[in-house]
Amino acid sequence: MGLETVELVIRFEEAFGITISDEVATSITTPRAVTDYIVTQVGAAERSACLSQQAFYFLRRSFSNRLHFPRGAFHPNVRLQKLFPKETRKNVWGQLQSEMGPHVLPDLARPLWLFYPLSVGVVFLAVFMSYSTPHLPFQLRLVMALALIVGVGVSVSIVTRPFKTEFRRGFQTVSGLVDHLLLHAPHAFKREHRVWTRAQIAETVRAIIVDVTGQTNFTEDSHFVNDMRLD
Repeated sequence: MGLETVELVIRFEEAFGITISDEVATSITTPRAVTDYIVTQVGAAERSACLSQQAFYFLRRSFSNRLHFPRGAFHPNVRLQKLFPKETRKNVWGQLQSEMGPHVLPDLARPLWLFYPLSVGVVFLAVFMSYSTPHLPFQLRLVMALALIVGVGVSVSIVTRPFKTEFRRGFQTVSGLVDHLLLHAPHAFKREHRVWTRAQIAETVRAIIVDVTGQTNFTEDSHFVNDMRLD
């Protein structure tokens, strides 16, 4: 299996809370085959329901248990920074991540005012080091510069963890958080509803494929390798 296919398998496992063996992974070569296999692992009901609505109710219940906000304060368009004051955001968000399980809530991010200067500074340092050692072979200077970028980048990442207090661009509202939950951990709220419908499984499988590959022009019967050119 290629890297894209492996990433798809991992995402399917995380989303539905199942394990897909290597043998099975090599045999499910179309979105329909993936859906059919997952149906056998999680069970499926005939009656349809709205996944987004279930995810929204799951988040509202989980958040209200911790934050005790009025029922009307939680709606799709409300900004998360309004629900989570900055002074207590990091602590409360971390507690919710622990309570709700892995992948349900994404990590907080560093503020842009910190991210961009640090990124530019690390690159500038690598370039400066490369030009300050002209006596060394170009290949060696390139390797040293890349090593410096990685080393300083990792160190800065560790040192600046306390500054991770901002919501990422893709999920600054409750609606964005619902989208994240549908893509990364739908099994978290489906546990409460016991069963999936085949339509829900197929919808989630397609959303994951689009998110991982960026492709949208495919059908349930498109072959991952022959038609979609996945490696």
